[in-house]
Amino acid sequence: MKRAMFLLAGLVMLAAVAFAQVPVINTIDPGEAKPGEVITAVGVHLESAKVSEVYLTDGINDIKMVVVEQKAESLKFKIPNDAKAGVYNLMLATVSNPPILLVQPVKCTVTHTEVE
Repeated sequence: MKRAMFLLAGLVMLAAVAFAQVPVINTIDPGEAKPGEVITAVGVHLESAKVSEVYLTDGINDIKMVVVEQKAESLKFKIPNDAKAGVYNLMLATVSNPPILLVQPVKCTVTHTEVE
């Protein structure tokens, strides 16, 4: 009987995870941008009821983005002027308390204009 109860509890937990609406970014455009430029991210569950903040991260430093538009299937954010050149992962902070930081399977390259 105990075994059946544990099995049932496990199935309920798996069902809850399967139906969770986890924010995910699938693609970005452009994949390379300069500070001040706007990037469009496309994915699922990206609305403001689920995602509170967007960051670029190199695993050590996190750079908060300015979100300029937010919908269920897309986010538009601006690279801050003080962002350093480099390759970054996108990271989302959920609305939950405490927020959950979700590193996304998408990379963004920040470039700078060469001064001649």
